[in-house]
Amino acid sequence: MTATEPDWLRLPDAPPIPGLRFRRYGGPADLPAMAEVRNAAWRVNGMTEVLTADQLRIRLDHQTHIDPTQDVILAFVDDRLVATSEIEWSDTSDGQRHYLSLGLSLIHI
Repeated sequence: MTATEPDWLRLPDAPPIPGLRFRRYGGPADLPAMAEVRNAAWRVNGMTEVLTADQLRIRLDHQTHIDPTQDVILAFVDDRLVATSEIEWSDTSDGQRHYLSLGLSLIHI
């Protein structure tokens, strides 16, 4: 059995960091590393909450204003996940759509 190579995204404005690559969320196998990045970023910001991979899965599975396969981007240096980015949206009562972008990264790459 061979592993399928991910579809790497081309981001022309990405910083020139050796080994930096981006791809979309690929499913539950990404969750442990995503939770690790989130928890590390939260710790640096003084937060004591710890998010498990299963809690993150439940959150992504039950969001109505995010499609993880389209709205979550993962950044890697070589094979290590170093950052996540997601975009959520909401509609206001006056007919506008608002977007919220959340990015979290490891401090040391």
